[in-house]
Amino acid sequence: MSISKQTYNILKWCILVLAYGFLLYKLTTFNEYKSFFAQWQSVNFQQFSWLILAIFLLPLNWFLESIKWKVILSNLEKISTFTAFKSILSGITVGFFTPNRIGEYPGRVVYISNKNKVPSIALGFVGSLAQTLVILICGLPSAFIFFTHEKEFELLVGKTLWVFFFFGILLLSVYFLLPIVSKYFLKIAIKQKKIEETLLSIRSFSQKNLFKIFLFSFLRYTVFCLQFFLVLSFFGIDLTITEAIISIATNYLFVTFTPSIALSEAAIRGSYSILFIGAFSENLIGIATAGITIWIINYCLPMIVGSVFFAKSKL
Repeated sequence: MSISKQTYNILKWCILVLAYGFLLYKLTTFNEYKSFFAQWQSVNFQQFSWLILAIFLLPLNWFLESIKWKVILSNLEKISTFTAFKSILSGITVGFFTPNRIGEYPGRVVYISNKNKVPSIALGFVGSLAQTLVILICGLPSAFIFFTHEKEFELLVGKTLWVFFFFGILLLSVYFLLPIVSKYFLKIAIKQKKIEETLLSIRSFSQKNLFKIFLFSFLRYTVFCLQFFLVLSFFGIDLTITEAIISIATNYLFVTFTPSIALSEAAIRGSYSILFIGAFSENLIGIATAGITIWIINYCLPMIVGSVFFAKSKL
C-alpha cells in the first residue's frame, strides 16, 4: 500500500469518526427529549402520513442534487447518476461537522478521477452559488412581507434586507457572467495546470447549462420547503399556504446566512423556526420540534447513508 493510500485511509476514518462523534454529541447533549417525545405522542395516525411523505421526498431531494452535480461536471468528467448520488452523499458526511458544511464539496470528489479532483471542488461552488441565489430570490420578498407584517422587527432588520438585496443582485450577475469572468481570470491567472483546468471548465459553461443548474436548485428548494411544511403539519402546526410560503422562505434565508456547524445547526434551525413560523402559530414546542426533525431527516439520515459510500470510496 502506497503512502498516499495509507494517508487517505487514515483521513477517511478520522472523518467518519468525527461525523459520528458530532452526531453522538448532539444526541447526548440534547436537553429537550421530554418535549420532543411529548409532541410525537400527541400526533394521530392520520398525521403520520405527512411525516411519511416528507421522508419519501428525501430521495427526490438528493436525486435532483445528483442531476445538478452531473450537469456541473459535464464539461469536465462524465459520471453516472448513481456515481453522482454516491458522491453527494459522501460530501454530506464530510460537510456534516465543518462550518456551514464547507467540507461538502471536497468530500464529493472521492468518486471523481484523481486528475479532476481539484477542478471538481471549485466547480462544486457553482452549484452552491446557484442554490444560494434561489434562497435569496425566494427569501427576500418573503422576508420583506414578514417584517412589514411584524412591525416590531421592521426597524431592526430593514437595513439588513437591503444588504441581502444588493448582495443577491451581485451574486446573480456574477453567476450568469461566470464564463466571461473566468475568461478574464484565465488571462491573468498564474500558469498552474489545475487553475487553468478549473477556469476552462467554468468558461465552457453555456447559459443553457447555467440555467439548468439554477432550475435544479429551484426544484430542490421547492422540495425541501415542502418537506418542512409536511413536518409542520405532522406536528399540528396549521398554516395557510401564504403563511407557510412567507415563514418557511424567510426561515431558510436566515438559516443559510447564519454561520454554523452541525453541532449548533439544529438549535439554530429550531430558534429561527420559532421566530418566523411562531408569528403564525402559538405551538412553539411543536415548531421547534419540527425544525429539529427536518434537520434529522434531511441531514442526519443522508449523513449515515453517505458514511457507507464514503467508507467504500478509494483513492
